[in-house]
Amino acid sequence: NIPVAELNFVNSVKSENYEYVNFTQVHDGLQVLNSRFTVKLTSEGEVILFGADVFSSINVSSIQTISESEATLKAKENLEGSITNLTLVNELKILPIPEFKRNLYKLVYEFLIETIDASGIPGKYKTLVDAETGTVLMRKNLVSHVHPTPGGAEVNLTGILYTTHNYNPSLVNPIVNLAVT
Repeated sequence: NIPVAELNFVNSVKSENYEYVNFTQVHDGLQVLNSRFTVKLTSEGEVILFGADVFSSINVSSIQTISESEATLKAKENLEGSITNLTLVNELKILPIPEFKRNLYKLVYEFLIETIDASGIPGKYKTLVDAETGTVLMRKNLVSHVHPTPGGAEVNLTGILYTTHNYNPSLVNPIVNLAVT
């Protein structure tokens, strides 16, 4: 079942032949993380494709047991380096967590935490803290970094490729013209 009443319009993008209409899900006034509903239309307005990553049986209490200040302390725990900025991203959100044949739903605080380590390398961590238990459910560094080697580095990148058809044997080939910045 698609919870149509909970879909929130995000945007509409047109190309030469198609229009893509995108929605997210809002349940009881709370954004559902990782939700998305997309409709692909022809230029005549006919639906030719839709994708639904939405949730129809959300059961979550909208009352948090820990305060924002307690959640902030939990979000800062075990981070390396110095915290340069911490932002609580708007309001509470719902995080669906897949479990065998069903989803669990957690009420979470979302933080963006900027850090700098002893080598001057920055970090920007998206952190989700359970509003009931204070457990950090997710922490992801949005900054990708590769440590440079003295004198630079020479890298030869290869991949297993199907050069003619995926039913034919694969070959290990160099991946050329790859630019890394």
